[in-house]
Amino acid sequence: MHAALRTLRLITLVTLFFWLPNGPMRAGIILSGATNFDFGLQSIGINLSLNPSSNVVDIFMSGRTDGWFAIGFDNTNMIDTYAIVITQTGAPVEYRLQEFGIDNLLIAPTVSVIGSNVVGSTRTVHLRRELDLGSSFPQHYAFPTTPDFVALAGATGPGTFEFHDHRGGGGITLFATAVPEPSSTLLLVVCAVGLFGLRRRFGYSKSLTKS
Repeated sequence: MHAALRTLRLITLVTLFFWLPNGPMRAGIILSGATNFDFGLQSIGINLSLNPSSNVVDIFMSGRTDGWFAIGFDNTNMIDTYAIVITQTGAPVEYRLQEFGIDNLLIAPTVSVIGSNVVGSTRTVHLRRELDLGSSFPQHYAFPTTPDFVALAGATGPGTFEFHDHRGGGGITLFATAVPEPSSTLLLVVCAVGLFGLRRRFGYSKSLTKS
């Protein structure tokens, strides 16, 4: 029984090593960062969490409830900039902005609303979309897949999306955090539990044989 158990352990370890694409210590990364546009009571906050291996970005935007607020990506002004606007009702709308807000181009919706919450006069909206939408969406911003600095433009205004009463430029630095691959972790746990169970089973069999 002991020889069989040792052989099973060896086979399991070898399988784990070669089954995981980069060995048993394979890990992915999450890129994240946050910043704030300080406009007093009409301030805008943004938090990004990007998962390159899943091609998904989670976007958390916060701002006023009595009007609209927007973030433009990869630019510090509105000229030819991809932007997400949160309307007074909390709905996201995507634009390709133009100078002075003239002839802003309403583009295809690609973000999904995961959640929305209002505390006092501040609304926070959780959005999700693909990092890179591909050539079919040339007007949309392709988020980075490695640590990077992303230039941003922030603006907000009362009522419906028209002229702003506050605007500013800035940016967000994305830092990488290593995370274990879920499939790898699950496999390790299952194998560990399985080996422990087999060891107990062999031990009980040996005890029964002796008695």
